[in-house]
Amino acid sequence: MRYLIIGFLTLLFACNRPYYKMAKNYPHVPPYSTNAIPDYANLNDWAAHPYKKDPADSVPRPLSNGFQPDSTADVFFIHPTTYTEKERSFGWNAPINHTKLNAKTDYSTILYQASIFNAAGRIFAPRYRQAHLSAYFPKNSADSLHAMAAFQEAYSDVKAAFEYYLQHWNHGRPIIIASHSQGSTHAIRLLKEFFDGKFLQQQLVVAYVVGMPVGCPTSI
Repeated sequence: MRYLIIGFLTLLFACNRPYYKMAKNYPHVPPYSTNAIPDYANLNDWAAHPYKKDPADSVPRPLSNGFQPDSTADVFFIHPTTYTEKERSFGWNAPINHTKLNAKTDYSTILYQASIFNAAGRIFAPRYRQAHLSAYFPKNSADSLHAMAAFQEAYSDVKAAFEYYLQHWNHGRPIIIASHSQGSTHAIRLLKEFFDGKFLQQQLVVAYVVGMPVGCPTSI
């Protein structure tokens, strides 16, 4: 059993190491703060954006010859939880400008999930003050209150990013909503607030809301 645990920890740290190596390539930012509010006019506060080079632009080598990205639609991608460390060292919400966490996000979910949409449209994936993974597993009533507040703070960032995107970059283009895990928790709220029965619903092509239960109407 001891060797199994050692092997698991070795694999865990080995998987994290590449993210940390990539962090040194990120722009210098002031010391991170859990109170920092994202500025979506700043491209550094987007994990993926059509006006910068990022891992969402990646194309598998066998598909790269003759690859033609389609920019007729926009993909608003909300990434899953990457703030998963056991210690919860940043509190219930992750800071927006922690380079190692951002590198982990970019070279995991953005590279391997968001990039699949780059043939379908321009990809916009905001950084946000994501809730810690433990927010899904509160141990008591106090934890439940902290978790609800953490999800609310995270959603407020996602909402702000989407509003900024609509005001500055959409210009009436078709929209695809894509998300996974915690991203889908926020995508469900976003769809209800901005699309359900709203004028913007006419621009919605499809919503890929993966990893969370989605309610269905009782009758069609």
